[in-house]
Amino acid sequence: MKEIAKELLRKAILLNDEELMAMANSLLGEPVVETKPAKRGRKKKVQDTPAVVQQEYVSNVSSKSGPVKWTGNKWIDTGELGELGNEAKKTPKIAPTPRNRPKYQKINVICSVCNTSVKTDPIHNTEFFKCDKCMRRMLGK
Repeated sequence: MKEIAKELLRKAILLNDEELMAMANSLLGEPVVETKPAKRGRKKKVQDTPAVVQQEYVSNVSSKSGPVKWTGNKWIDTGELGELGNEAKKTPKIAPTPRNRPKYQKINVICSVCNTSVKTDPIHNTEFFKCDKCMRRMLGK
């Protein structure tokens, strides 16, 4: 009976299955110890396992150690461009698009409040245009 329980416990540790660990511990007759969860963080359940099983599990886990070393660049040019070679790598010569847009020009707009002429952007060409001076007076600044 103890052999079956020990085998179950080994599998539970390898699979990290809490239910299987609890079942194996109940077969062994050892109590399951639960700690109170901390105020912050995850809830943790701590279970006592026999020291023999823990040592076997730890001995099966291997770790790599030692400094990381750069071994150099292992890329090799295999000539995937084939016959094209350097010609495929060059940027093609393309004629630029002609720029025939008219030059930006401001227009004269008359203020609807003080009747002064102001040069401004064409988008402000409206019937109710107000100059900066009149806008400041309206806003009280």
